[in-house]
Amino acid sequence: MPALRERRSDLPQLIATLLARVAPRRQLAVAPAALALLEAYDYPGNVRELRNLLERASLMCDGELITDLHLPEETRRPAGSGALPPVGAAPALVPAGAASWRDLEQETLRALLAEHRGTRRALAARLGISERTLYRKIRQSGS
Repeated sequence: MPALRERRSDLPQLIATLLARVAPRRQLAVAPAALALLEAYDYPGNVRELRNLLERASLMCDGELITDLHLPEETRRPAGSGALPPVGAAPALVPAGAASWRDLEQETLRALLAEHRGTRRALAARLGISERTLYRKIRQSGS
């Protein structure tokens, strides 16, 4: 069977099938921008890597639509390139007003804290970090 990178036309159906497995209680869909990133990715780990990417994205996604923001940094690298974009290149992920990744992280954390209605333990679990790390990040952000 050919590698996944050689069967890109199979991706939409494979993504739908894998999303049903990794998040069976949710009706997740993939936004066009995220699908474009997934179609351009080389998948060195083949289908297992696609499953891991989708599982992580489903955990990062609050709603029912996985966007490019829910996908890890490695999916933004040019196909066949092992490197990140050059330093100083402004990735589309960083909003114009954010001075750094730390500012972006703190801004995102403040927004999540404002909208979250559960315990901080639940928020930490949703973010995939320990409760202790969440408290440290809250203290650092001054929230």
